[in-house]
Formats: sequence, C-alpha cells, structure tokens
Amino acid sequence: MSLSYLHVSRTRSVSKRFLLGAGEKKTYKCTGWDSQIAANSMERHRSSFVTQAISMNSLASVSYPATHRPRHLCRLAIHLMIASCILLASLPTTSAAEMVLKTQTTKCDPPLRYWIYLPDEVTEVARSSKKAKSFPLVLFLHGGGEGGRNPEKVKKNGLPKLIAQGKSFPFIMVAPQNPSETQFWDDQQLIRLVNEIETKHPVNRLRVYLTGLSRGGYGAWRLAIQNPNRFAALVPVCGGGPMPYMNRIKHLPIWVFHGAKDTVIPISESQRLVEALKKAGGDVKFTIYPDAGHDAWTQAYDDPELYAWLLQQKRTEIAK
Repeated sequence: MSLSYLHVSRTRSVSKRFLLGAGEKKTYKCTGWDSQIAANSMERHRSSFVTQAISMNSLASVSYPATHRPRHLCRLAIHLMIASCILLASLPTTSAAEMVLKTQTTKCDPPLRYWIYLPDEVTEVARSSKKAKSFPLVLFLHGGGEGGRNPEKVKKNGLPKLIAQGKSFPFIMVAPQNPSETQFWDDQQLIRLVNEIETKHPVNRLRVYLTGLSRGGYGAWRLAIQNPNRFAALVPVCGGGPMPYMNRIKHLPIWVFHGAKDTVIPISESQRLVEALKKAGGDVKFTIYPDAGHDAWTQAYDDPELYAWLLQQKRTEIAK
C-alpha cells in the first residue's frame, strides 16, 4: 500500500469517520489539530487492515493480517514513518484550547491571578525562526459571582467558558480574577496586567480589546474611560458606567449588549450610555436581546459576528 497524501488541518471541533476493517466505522472526535491519512488508500484496503485515526499528539497504529506479503509491510512502514515525522513537526506540544493559570508579577497587593490563552500560532512562531509576528489581545473581565480566590469560577461564563469547552480563537485572551467578591475592579492593577502581558507575549499593541460582563461590564466601561487611548475596541455586556464621561471614548469602536428583561442590571443602564455616545458623535453599536434576562453574555459571546467585528478594529489616538 502507498499513502496518497498526508493532510493536517486546523479545526475548531470536528468529528470525522475513519474506515476500519470489513467496512466497520468508528467516529473520533478531535479538538484543535485533526489529521486524515490517505483516505483514498484506506478505502481501497479497508478489508485488509485496521487503521486508527491519528488524534492529538499520537501516531497512527495499524494492524495487519498474517497473509500480507512482507514487501507491502515494508512499504507501508516506510510511508507511515515519514508521515509520522511530518505530523510531529506540525503538531503543537500542548492542547490548542488550553488556558494556563498564572499570577501577576508586577508589584500589587494582592497580585492578580489570571487565566491566559495563547492560540497555536503563538507557539509556532516562538518555536520557528520566522520573522516575529504579533497577535491581538482580549482582556476579559468576569462578573460579580466569579470573584474571590477560586480561579476555576472564572471559567463559568464568557470567553473563558468557551475556551475551556474547546473553542479556538485567533487572539491571546487574558482573564484575571478579581480578588474581591464584593468590590469593583482595580483599574490601575488591570492596566499593569495588560502592560505585563504585552511585555511577555507577542501582543499587537494596536489591537488590544476590552470586554466584560455584568460587574465586569461596569469595569470595562470605567477602564476604557480612564484609559481612552489604550484599547482598540470596547464590548460591555449587561453593564453600566458614568454617563458624563462618554465624550472621552466617543472615538472608540463600541458594541454594547443587554437583555431587555434584565432585572439585575436594568437595560436602561446601557441605553443611557449609548444615547450619550450617539449625542457625542460616538461610534457605537447596540444589541438588545428581547427575551434575555441578566444572562445576555451567552448569546453575545456565542455570536461569531462579534469576533469578526472585533478583529477589524485598530487603535487610534484621538481623545486627550
């Protein structure tokens, strides 16, 4: 048997069927990197051997009946060895959808603990001799229920939840945990964290985005107002902020989300800020989910249009 081709493709989360002996089929579900090995050849020889799919960080294993002639075994072994080497060179060493928990090293009391997600390309650029490449950064601020000292709670909603479930994104994501369960975010501490991430990772400083939900939505509004030339776009979800200062961020691309039936943070909190931005000539989009309560974030962060829009934005220094 000769292998027709080796195709390695990057996917989000897919299920593919690989042919087994005697026409039997089995489904392998892979997240991140997925491989198809010589599908045409498998089709022609499926009654002669059993082939198991290559999944992440593993190689193909093939069993053969005793009737196979040695020259076929040798030829197939050589092709599998070559294919395996190519695959190993292509695969990342860690999961594509893995977040890592770290602690802020900038002097703060207490330092922030945060989850950081690096897309595959960051690892590939670091391992290769290619020209340095920079990547967008998204700072995500969680809601009031995820504060405290248990960082696993940060994965409950929004971007961290999606990444923990296996979703891949083409940007770096950092999700700190507010050490307090009752207090608002510390603006200066958050900016120090962004500075630290930019120093340690290949961040495109013209494409740093800010988003948050609920209490994190309030934090996102306030952090943008305090640092009007720091971010490329703002996405507050079911939050609120100080209306008199909207003119400071009227140049900033903003997309606001809120549930019409929100009884925790009324939709009026977002409406008044959007109206103030429009009066100031601001660049703002406003999405209202008519049937959503406080949980507007599930629909917002599940929307692929949000990320397509977000990644089009670049920072400009206008406000002073």
